[in-house]
Amino acid sequence: MSPAEWLEMFQTVGVPSVVAGAAFWFIKYMYDAANTRDKDADDKIFQLAERSIEAINNMSSAMEQHTKSIDQLLNEIRSKK
Repeated sequence: MSPAEWLEMFQTVGVPSVVAGAAFWFIKYMYDAANTRDKDADDKIFQLAERSIEAINNMSSAMEQHTKSIDQLLNEIRSKK
């Protein structure tokens, strides 16, 4: 907007109305920006949780395989006695 348009707006609706409108616009802008940041942070947290679950599942399967191998080793030791 040009300075002449701003001046005409101030004269038409008054300074308090223009300042209140600008304040409401700023509040909405900040609210929308915060929601965008929060959504990005939430997405990162969900990705981290999914990777953590995958890592735990991998560790669980590795532990299961180690348990089987130890059981086989114990059976082998016991059978030689």
